[in-house]
Amino acid sequence: MKTTIFWATLWVNPGYKHNNDQEQSAKDIISKVWQEQAKKIFETSWIYISASIKDANAVYNMDRWCPEWGEKIAEISGMRNPEFIKDVEKFKQAVLDVLSLCQEELDQTTTQVEFDDDVEFVYLKRERK
Repeated sequence: MKTTIFWATLWVNPGYKHNNDQEQSAKDIISKVWQEQAKKIFETSWIYISASIKDANAVYNMDRWCPEWGEKIAEISGMRNPEFIKDVEKFKQAVLDVLSLCQEELDQTTTQVEFDDDVEFVYLKRERK
């Protein structure tokens, strides 16, 4: 069966001209914020957006205030399990809502997300012994 997946990136340092000086990793910061915001969206939409969150670096022109070695970000990905979430558009809106709340919580002015609706999905289930 077909499903929808998403990929997003989110920064942890507000603004420019910093040195990535937070103690926690981007993954740890964003994982906590994501869980809190996903719960809020679930309470109104009944759709919980589970995600995989990894540390990454955004590398751009140092003349535009990019710290040496890049800026700490997190890469966020997830998928719609069609067994539980039937409506693709409601899923996408819930992803955007969670991401927007995270963006606000982390004081970010921009972020981006990609969706792919043509992904083959197999949901393997087995009974426990």
